[in-house]
Amino acid sequence: LIPTYSRRLQEARILFMPTNGAGLGHVTRLLAIARRLKTESRIAECVFLTTSDALTILRQEGFVAYHLPSPDLLRGRIKSTGWNRYLRDLLGMIIANHELNASVFDGVYPYSGITNAIARRKNILKVWVKRGMLKEYVGERVRAGEKYFNLVIIPGELGHSNVFQDSEKCITVPSIVFLERSELLPRDEVVSALGLDSRKKTALIQLGAGNINDIETQAEIVIDTVSRFDNIQVVLASSVIAQRSLKGVRSVKIITDYPLSRYYLGFDFAITAAGYNTVAELTYFGVPSIFIPNLQTGADDQVRRATLAAASGTSLVVHPFSVTRLEECLAVMLDDKKNAEFRKCCLSCLTVNGAESVVAILTQALFGPK
Repeated sequence: LIPTYSRRLQEARILFMPTNGAGLGHVTRLLAIARRLKTESRIAECVFLTTSDALTILRQEGFVAYHLPSPDLLRGRIKSTGWNRYLRDLLGMIIANHELNASVFDGVYPYSGITNAIARRKNILKVWVKRGMLKEYVGERVRAGEKYFNLVIIPGELGHSNVFQDSEKCITVPSIVFLERSELLPRDEVVSALGLDSRKKTALIQLGAGNINDIETQAEIVIDTVSRFDNIQVVLASSVIAQRSLKGVRSVKIITDYPLSRYYLGFDFAITAAGYNTVAELTYFGVPSIFIPNLQTGADDQVRRATLAAASGTSLVVHPFSVTRLEECLAVMLDDKKNAEFRKCCLSCLTVNGAESVVAILTQALFGPK
């Protein structure tokens, strides 16, 4: 099913296009792939063009990165047609200047500026990394975008491996995770780095970037609930692209770092939103979790993802939200035996990092089978 590039290449240059605005999910998936590809000797260059504010993250990883502000941020200043024309022209310039052989897009739906720029370029391999677990009302529009791409790669979801795989272009891979287990900090180093008490259990609270919903109020409620339990300390995660500070939240340790997953071995459990990357990474690294789905996402179906994850035995879900349900879940997570069972189930559910699978697919498409 993997299409082969029109001519056999000796080396390739690839453009990655994540379209994040509110969070870092699309950026993280493509960065997970690009950082592995750059160790492949036949990949001459990986370049990024993004609408995300995460340029520093991309450049810290050693990639050339171009930025175009999201159309949502420019609303009232420029019409959609004008913004897409600018995107088309910018993309065309990048393709020409870097002599690119492939483009990899990750977003809910490709902007017309992207499709207009790549559609007429027959010598560019066009790939869409398409998260599959979307709310029902966006399904048909999303499927319609497949015609612009040679290949659609669907990152797997816990408990549901064949999301949206309804055309010959689609290939489902295991869940894509940014780091490998060997890259995580040992627990004692996390305790030291974050100034934690090694005698207490530690809960990570990560309720999203807060750019599309009010997480400060919810964080206060969650922290108040956790504080009723003895011998537990809280670390509150704040996104590096958060537009609102969490400093107003009651006195707890606040961490702002990327990738946050490098600290995961320091936590006994997590209380988090149910975004794709968060669920995949917590599961892959064996962190028992309580998921509180974000209901304000435009397309991502966090309720469904959290429900399926809980059904797989790796986690618990609080939906609809109530303090009583959260207390019940906390009591389970603080039970050492049950916590160990969740951890074991996490590690057995996700054993392969899908980022490696995508690298294999892209190299085969560009260079042919080994």
